[in-house]
Amino acid sequence: MNRLIPLLCGLSTCLGTAMGTPVRWRTQDGGNGHFYEVIRDRVAGWNDSRQLAISAGGYLATITSAGEQRFVESLLVSAGALSGGYWIGLRETIIEGEYMWITGEPLVFTNWEPGEPNNFLGLENHGHILWTASPSEPTFHRRGHWNDASDDIIYNPAFPDLLRGGYVIESVPSPGAVLGIAWGVVWSSSRNRRGANSCASRCGRAPGPT
Repeated sequence: MNRLIPLLCGLSTCLGTAMGTPVRWRTQDGGNGHFYEVIRDRVAGWNDSRQLAISAGGYLATITSAGEQRFVESLLVSAGALSGGYWIGLRETIIEGEYMWITGEPLVFTNWEPGEPNNFLGLENHGHILWTASPSEPTFHRRGHWNDASDDIIYNPAFPDLLRGGYVIESVPSPGAVLGIAWGVVWSSSRNRRGANSCASRCGRAPGPT
């Protein structure tokens, strides 16, 4: 794909903006229980985005199923993501054309744009999601597809979904956080029952089970 100019980026300048709060892909909805967040960053390349995701307590999202792909796309929609490429945790191995997830998960599901990855000029070795916000833009037909991109340069602005848009963070809830949520539910439920039983003595109703 056509390039425009080189771009150098240091962590001190690659600071993105969270587009909303982290959203959980709930297990009851067929998800994995992880949290996902869209970060708007027009500067950060793949390597900087990876480090920033780690600093935020997560990692660049890995999309291992069609369901997860749909969820991430819905997240981009709900976050009002602007047109651009959004980095995910996909990178090329030492074998040309072979890609892997940074977590080591098997690459069993893919959503490449037809003809990709093509390693244009031998410079593309990281994955991003092509995203076009408006149906009136010429690249809307490939929205959500993956493309291999370069970490060091930006693209021709005639293709808005190739310009850097940001990255998607995935994070796993810590056991303590999950336990805290569970205890909060138990405590709230217990409190509600105690309140109901206390009211029963005053309101002329039989107390509920304890």
